Amino acid sequence: MLQQKVQRDEWTYKHCSLVIDGMSVRKHIDWDAKNSQMVGFVNLGSGPVENDAVEAREVIVILAVGLQGHWKVPLGYFLVDGISAEIQSQLLLTAISSLHQICIRVTSIVMDGHPTNQRMANILNPDNIRSTFQHPSNPELNVYIFFDACHLLKNFCGALHSLQQLQEETIGTAKWSDIKRLEELQRNEGLRAANKLTKKHIEFTNQKMNVKLAVQVLSNSVAKSLQFASSVSEDFGNCQGTINLVAMVDRMFDIFNSRSPAAKGFKHPINARNFESFESFLLSTSSVLLNLKDMAGQKVCHGKRKICIIGFLCNIQSLLGLAREMILSNPPALKYLLTYKLSQDHLELLFSAIRRYGGWNNNPSAVQFSNAYRSLLGHVGVSGTIDGNTSCVPQDITSILEVDNTEIITFEDALADHDYPINGRGISSFVDGVLEYIAGWVVRKLMSKVQCVHCAHALVKPKTDHKYGLLNIKNNGGLCIPSNDVIQIVRQCEVILRSFVHIKHVKPNEWENVVVSKVMMNLPSTLFSHLNDDFIETCNGIDTHYYNLLKLICSQFIKLRRFHVGRLTNLALQGQCVRQKLTKTVLFQNQ
Repeated sequence: MLQQKVQRDEWTYKHCSLVIDGMSVRKHIDWDAKNSQMVGFVNLGSGPVENDAVEAREVIVILAVGLQGHWKVPLGYFLVDGISAEIQSQLLLTAISSLHQICIRVTSIVMDGHPTNQRMANILNPDNIRSTFQHPSNPELNVYIFFDACHLLKNFCGALHSLQQLQEETIGTAKWSDIKRLEELQRNEGLRAANKLTKKHIEFTNQKMNVKLAVQVLSNSVAKSLQFASSVSEDFGNCQGTINLVAMVDRMFDIFNSRSPAAKGFKHPINARNFESFESFLLSTSSVLLNLKDMAGQKVCHGKRKICIIGFLCNIQSLLGLAREMILSNPPALKYLLTYKLSQDHLELLFSAIRRYGGWNNNPSAVQFSNAYRSLLGHVGVSGTIDGNTSCVPQDITSILEVDNTEIITFEDALADHDYPINGRGISSFVDGVLEYIAGWVVRKLMSKVQCVHCAHALVKPKTDHKYGLLNIKNNGGLCIPSNDVIQIVRQCEVILRSFVHIKHVKPNEWENVVVSKVMMNLPSTLFSHLNDDFIETCNGIDTHYYNLLKLICSQFIKLRRFHVGRLTNLALQGQCVRQKLTKTVLFQNQ
């Protein structure tokens, strides 16, 4: 699909950036009827590993975003239970090489400041001085590394709040207390000085993931409000350092968030005419960030809060290098560079649409994520939301490319049959009684499917001839009484099932095919002996009444048991349930 797009419009699809991020999914095991296997396990594209299957708790998604035009396309997702930097780097390199084969050049990768991503950046480029690495398919090309500007801004706001003071020779000392006093002044006076500051901006620790709060705190409007406050109140007489730092960070964020070629000032995209002025500002900003110190005199780039500094320094180097290569080259590949294309917002909006697909359920399982993912690729009317499911709001008209459903390739390929040993362990009298009851349910389900009158009679036993414990207790006159042959088949299915499946911690297997084949091999030949004449008359092919009857009984039993085993596994995975408690806590606080 993407290759056809490139052939029709090479200019629009020639350059792109890759965005990688993870989304938490609920640990939950489901039965995939299409592929006849349990799903919800770790899967990196080659299917789950049966002998060491682990339930997935996160999904890693790689998304391509075009630098020209307004397009994006998910390249794949991977179910993981945590992922190493080495594996993640190989996934990215594979995606870059695959796009290169269809004449799409990946110019950059975008990620957040997660420790795994930091280690991955070191693996891709062991030289920590440079913010690029060689293109895996063409060593003459560079791929630039970007950290998401929104995440970095949240980290910077958190650093200023945590350290209380940041100082540098050229800008002075910036203090969190200045911003706090401004909010208190506005609250006491009952008016705000043309900014968004409220108490929730100051006490943001319970909403530290909210980008909007960090952007509104470190904004030019706050800097100007502080400047105004210093002119009317002596309490703000020594806040020039805070004004300088907030204004500098605001301008830098505007440069990394340009969305429209018609924007003004620092929000204007980088082009050949403004490159020198932007370069001068970014280099001076880089020097300030590199020399920022806390109250103890230690450089922030060497402390625990270093990611916001290192991330912005990396972004500055990458942006200047990418602009020189794409804009100042002869001939230029781009007229201007919209830096919003180098943001994780595009992937966050995809996650928002996936969460919305589940309605009230904003914590999908692996199967629910997979279904929503395919629907989005097929363009089945799922869009993002600005309600409680996400804090990310669309900032441009970039949309997912529509593809034909027949072109979607899933990772859940059917596993090959395996030879499972039968351990021969017995089953208790309790289980035996339950199996007799289940056998009656199996017979009831099969009576409408079996067309042969003789086979239908072979499934049941005369009501006057039974001594079943649980079946007698539960029977009020309407239950089916299974024949001894059906009970024997069901009992054999359970023995074989328990021999290779942990019924409280299921692994991915081809349940039906394996169990049916094992049951056929281990059942005695004396079953349904009073119908031998009827079986002999229809045994000229493999599709005999005997074979069909056995398969129907086994399939119906396994269909029931696989859902129950999956439920037992999910209950074990849930542990102590706190979701309802925390939800009610929020509701009772009237929020």
